[in-house]
Amino acid sequence: RCTYCRDMMAVWPRGAIVSTCDVCRRPLLLLPSTQRFRFKILSVIDVAKVLLLPVAGGAIIAFAMGNLSSEGFARIVALMLLAWGVIDIIDGTAGIETNVDRVRRKVRSDIAARRSSISKLLFGGASAALGAIGLILTS
Repeated sequence: RCTYCRDMMAVWPRGAIVSTCDVCRRPLLLLPSTQRFRFKILSVIDVAKVLLLPVAGGAIIAFAMGNLSSEGFARIVALMLLAWGVIDIIDGTAGIETNVDRVRRKVRSDIAARRSSISKLLFGGASAALGAIGLILTS
């Protein structure tokens, strides 16, 4: 099953680690499970957002402890804005194309999904633009 839209997946491409869902067109990651001959399918969007959280937390802690300069902190914040913006742009674009979107743990496939996908695309674009401007100003 796709971990984003919860729909049944067709055949996974042989030898591929990353593939896309046929229904929601989100990128998916295939990882070996702890059980024998089993695999876990994870959403690349969710994995990327989860991996970025410790980076943001570490930057805040390092800045609060005085181990990171204000310019370095601004650079990390700009990179985080850029990364989250690009993730939201990818998610919003896929949602507009397929009319499937997930907000919190609820999967929608109607006009509400299209509206939330459009807002993800707009806010993701604003975040990516702000992150790019921040990187330009801090370099």
